[in-house]
Amino acid sequence: MLEEKVLNYLKNAAAYYLSRYPSTQQNLSRVLTRKLKKRMQEREWELDDPSALIEQVVLWCSEHGFVDDEAYCQSRIRVGQTKGKSQARLSQELVFKGADKDVVSSALEESEHDDQKAALYYARRRGLGPFARKDREEKHDKHLASLLRAGFSYSLAKQTLEYSFDEAQDILLGFPAD
Repeated sequence: MLEEKVLNYLKNAAAYYLSRYPSTQQNLSRVLTRKLKKRMQEREWELDDPSALIEQVVLWCSEHGFVDDEAYCQSRIRVGQTKGKSQARLSQELVFKGADKDVVSSALEESEHDDQKAALYYARRRGLGPFARKDREEKHDKHLASLLRAGFSYSLAKQTLEYSFDEAQDILLGFPAD
């Protein structure tokens, strides 16, 4: 009786969480573990193996298409490029969220993620290089350091800072180089 009650609680908690946030299987498992631990303390429930119930709910969510690690990775990669995140940083974030390294690498290979565009999006968002309002030459080293901390290679960061404003805009808009 108690296990059935807990199972229903976990399914509802998973459905509510997934209706608000996309997630990986491992991340959903962490969230449900945290929620169940709190609920067990509040209600003084005693369960033999709560992790088995959590695994069962995560599997149920996966079978019904509520959780799909590959789709999650592809979505985060698309959003990450427009936010100016490098492939290295995206890979690190996705693995931290619980996606398998093989799934992450295959999603990165399938995606059309372009580190050059991502670096330019990052530069535009932060006002670096060609998008700097003033003192572009004086702050070159700081801009370079910012791009390097964001996970871009040295050569790409240096190249990004050398673009003129018009060249950078053309690349972002997808116009071919002259």
